[in-house]
Amino acid sequence: MLDHGLGTRTTRDDYKRLVTQHGATWMLVHCEVTHEDLLRRLAQRSAGPEFEVISPEPLAWLAEHSKPPAGEGEEPPVLPR
Repeated sequence: MLDHGLGTRTTRDDYKRLVTQHGATWMLVHCEVTHEDLLRRLAQRSAGPEFEVISPEPLAWLAEHSKPPAGEGEEPPVLPR
């Protein structure tokens, strides 16, 4: 499992190729979340002593340079009941 943003289709395709070349199964789970929600989570995470502080600027850059998957076999996350 790779928990990573994979913001562009090119990056996702590169990882898919790497995974499948090594005989593993590729699965793309896409978690949709608003930018406001991400900022709220970032503030909560950065307030904890066990995490390094991350500023909102990298998050804004990622949002600006990312495209959500479309037609790539993406699946929604399966949430516990």
